[in-house]
This record gives sequence, C-alpha cells and structure tokens, in this order.
Amino acid sequence: MYRFAVWRKSINTQDCEHEHDESCTECSNLTSTLDEIERFIKETETDKELLDRALKKFRSYRESIEAWKAHSLRSINQDLCRENLLDKLSNDEIYINLDWDMKLLPVKSREPQSEFFSKRGISWHITAVMKKDESIENESNIFPEDDDISDDSPHISEHDMTDLCGENDNEKNGTNQKKDPCFKYKVFVHVFDQCTQDSETVVTILNDVLRRVKETDPQIKKAFIRSDNAGCCHCANALVSAKLISEKTDIAISRTDFCDPQGGKGICHRCAAIIKSFIRRYLNKNHNVTCASEFIEACHSYNGVKGVLALDCQIVNITRKQEVKCKIKNITDYFNFEYLENGLLVHRSWNVGSGLLIPWLQLNHNSNICNLTSKGIENFTHEWVQTKEKSVNQSMDVDDCEEQKEMLSQKCSEQRNVYECNIEQGCTAAFVKFGNLINHILAGKHHRMIERFSLKDTAMKMYHSKLEEVESRRIISLGMDLVNTIEDEMDPLPTDWALPIRKSSTFPINA
Repeated sequence: MYRFAVWRKSINTQDCEHEHDESCTECSNLTSTLDEIERFIKETETDKELLDRALKKFRSYRESIEAWKAHSLRSINQDLCRENLLDKLSNDEIYINLDWDMKLLPVKSREPQSEFFSKRGISWHITAVMKKDESIENESNIFPEDDDISDDSPHISEHDMTDLCGENDNEKNGTNQKKDPCFKYKVFVHVFDQCTQDSETVVTILNDVLRRVKETDPQIKKAFIRSDNAGCCHCANALVSAKLISEKTDIAISRTDFCDPQGGKGICHRCAAIIKSFIRRYLNKNHNVTCASEFIEACHSYNGVKGVLALDCQIVNITRKQEVKCKIKNITDYFNFEYLENGLLVHRSWNVGSGLLIPWLQLNHNSNICNLTSKGIENFTHEWVQTKEKSVNQSMDVDDCEEQKEMLSQKCSEQRNVYECNIEQGCTAAFVKFGNLINHILAGKHHRMIERFSLKDTAMKMYHSKLEEVESRRIISLGMDLVNTIEDEMDPLPTDWALPIRKSSTFPINA
C-alpha cells in the first residue's frame, strides 16, 4: 500500500499494518549502481557541453528504468483485482473482457499490387464473457488426451485449431487437493464495414452483448468489466453510460477496471490471433475477405472457432444530436470504478484507500443508446465453452537446492511444455496444450518466480558473452570492485513512487 499511497489525498491513502523498516537488496544495488555510473560520468568528462549531453541522456535512461519498475508493480496490482473477482464470482455473475482489435485490411486471394494501397480497414471489436460453472464437465468441450501436441508434431489438425479448452497432462489428480473452480466462456465479435471507434459505439456494443447474454441466461444479474486504456473505453461517457445499460438489460454492471497502460494483453488478443489464422486459411482456399460479411464467413469457416460468434453490425442512428459531454476531472489517473446507488466510486489503485465518491447528480450522461443491427450465420448456435484451469504453485525457495534438483529431474522426464505465457511479464507458467494456455489467460493465475541471478551476476554473464564474440580483438581488462551497500546511506523511496508521473510539456507555453 505504501508504494501506491498519496499522502496529499486521504482518499488514496491506506495505513499499513507493518513498519517500513526493511529494504530490498536488488533495489538497493540498482540505485547504487546508477549513482556510481552518474558519478563516473561526472569525473571522466571534462568538456562542459559533452558533460551536459551525457548527463541528460543518462538521466533519461534512469527515468525509464524507474518507470518500468513502477509499471511492473502497478500491472501486478491491477491483475490481483482480476484474480480476486474470479475467485469470488458467483453463479449469477459474469466477467467481461472487451477490446478493439487492429483494423483488418481487406485482402483478396489474388490481387495486383496496385490494389494494395488506399484501403479502408475493417473495424472489429472482441468481447469475452465468462461465468462460473458448477455443472458436470462436458467431455465434448475438453481436449482428449490423444490430441495433445508434442514438440515433434509437424502439423496441427483441424480439431486442435478449433478447440480452445482442455486439461493439462502435467497436473496431478490428487483426491485431497482442493477442487478448482470451472468456468464457461463465450466470445462475441462485432464487425463493422464503417464505424467510428468512440465511446458511443462501445456503449452500443456492450448493450448488445449483455442483451444477448440475458436472453440465453436469464439468471445472470451482475457483471464485472475489464478493459484496456483505450480512450473510447477509459472516458466519462462510457463509464457513466453503464448505469443506463444496466437499466435496459436488467444486468447490473457492478464495477469497471482498467489495466495499467501497455499492460492490457489478454484473452481478446489471443482470440484475435486465432481468428486471423482462420482468415489466412480461408484466403488460401481462393476466397476473399474484403467486407464485414466475408469476414463473418471466414471466421465461421471450417466449423469456426469454438465459442466465437461473429456478427456483421451497423449502427443505425448515426446522425444524433450533440448532447452535453460528461467529464470527470483527471479521469486518466483512476483505474478502478465501482457503481454504487449514490454515485461512482473511483480509485487510483485497486484495494488502496477509501476512494473518491462522485454523486450521480454531478455526472451527465446520454439519455439513449444507439440502435445496432447485426446479422450472423443462419442456424448457428452460440454455446458456452467449458474450461477448467488447474493451477499449481510453481514458486520455490531460492536456497532450497535439493528441491531444485528434484524439479529439474522431473521436468527432464516429462514432456517439454511448448506454450509459455507471454501475457504477464515474469510469469513462468507453461503448458503442453494450446487450450490450457487459453484457459490460463482467461481465468488462471500468473505464477511468478524469484530471479536467481543478482544484478552483479547478470552483468558479469553479459560481459563474459561479449568477450566470447570478440576473440580476435585485444581484450581490455576492467577492474571491478564489489561495493557493499549500506542501508543507512540509501535514500528511502517516496510514498507514491510506484504511481505514474505526469511529464511537463517540452516547450514553455509563453515561448
């Protein structure tokens, strides 16, 4: 809590139950190393102009390193919000991930180079809806053990490409272990030939998704939303309009959370990659994808991606009256929004402080939602896909050498995991089956392991690798002295060191 607290504002402050009398060795070594580099630059450079340039460049690099360090902490803290909501998700609640994907350029199976230029991209929006499932597992929606993909498999069958769920062969089915929760998910893909990717379009899509979920599952009463920091989602108009969506769809939107900037990779991006592979496969069969209707056919080709419903959409009342825009001061500083009866409760960081309550009377919102017309594949049944995430704590003590040897020997005997988690930085989870990777990204918990190499060891290994590349050159010996860090001499970190820093404008206003 200390690293996210702001003492100037009591709403973002929370008292800790412990004293801050400990320090991290790696962080102290990083600070002392950067200070030593800055001191070395000042002592060696004699020219004042070159010294100013070198110091400016070094301080810019130092700010980037410290910003990356703070970004890693904020990303982990925001991901804990997702894990906490999934652990407490009940049978009448759903969890929604939504995101715009990069526009798809129209492409033909065979086209001249002259037609490649001046293309208008096809906009498509992905929404992944997930709910808890306590029913008996459906074997038809689970990877069979014989369909596992090994390292030496040259080809992937159609069943492996279309199936997005499964069980991990490396898990131990112990009777005394706690039963992990099961989830079901659906993916909605809204495709537009032409649209504006603004907040009103996002509100219209979200209203359509909740309406479809309510028609198939009337027991759903509450929804939680997670999104990236796109301006069309992280704005006052989209956030306040959620109250109107709750009234129209009879599904109360309880809260909306945003990931840290540049840390929003998730299930939507993974589904987009799978859909693009189906489109490339569709193009190789001498078909074209030049409009939204052909996009839908490509997405549902070859039995389609399991759990994905693609819709050719169009917003009807585009010419709408200009209404008063809703504004929330410094909205980009807040990443967690909770909807209460008396107002909107906002937080800068999840589970830190009491938050700022903004009454509904101070928030103006549109009185209506745009109409959306959609057309999909005829006689297509959009079913829930069952997934089961069996997670094992892969962390282990750094000093426990015997446990490390046992784990290494066990890994050598087992089949090598070919699908590694590349969504969360530092996650060590790896899977044999692609379906297990999808389950991990959708509802799993990221496994983080303590680094075994210190900063000094990493620097020496990099220096050794550089020497091996220049065998014919004259090697210059460098004297390396180990400096012991004294904790009393280190400056303590400020209270809000992990919060994002607003940079001032490059040029003065009166210039």
